[in-house]
Amino acid sequence: MLPDGRRTFRSTKRKDRKEAWDLCRAWEKAAESAGRGSLTEVQARKVLNEILEAIGEGPVRDVSVREFFLNWLTGKQLSKKDTTGRRYKKAIEEFVDSLGPKADKSIVALTPADVEHFRDVRTKQGVSAATVKLDLKLVRSVRQTPCAYPS
Repeated sequence: MLPDGRRTFRSTKRKDRKEAWDLCRAWEKAAESAGRGSLTEVQARKVLNEILEAIGEGPVRDVSVREFFLNWLTGKQLSKKDTTGRRYKKAIEEFVDSLGPKADKSIVALTPADVEHFRDVRTKQGVSAATVKLDLKLVRSVRQTPCAYPS
């Protein structure tokens, strides 16, 4: 069943009937959760990974905030002057540090409130308004990068 109640047929691409039935039940459970509006990211990722596995693909990669930002930084440092690279590095490291333990959580957990918190932390550190503005511009540009992490 689809979330809207319509019946549908999908191939699980499984030869083993029990495996196919288990996968089908997982899909149906996810569809029911989505219909109720209670499908969590973890459940969706699990179902998606099962589908990808069924067609012979690798799982969806979950990248931490730290990994995402440091990967972006590495790419930028290769394409910018040394002084610019050092400036970027300082801002990114300060941002990641301001997140605390959240830096090791999934990039999808990052919120605008985290950027605002970073702004407040930098301001309390006595950093000039111009530097804080540059730091924020940099962090926001990383967040808007569509593919800062290679698959």
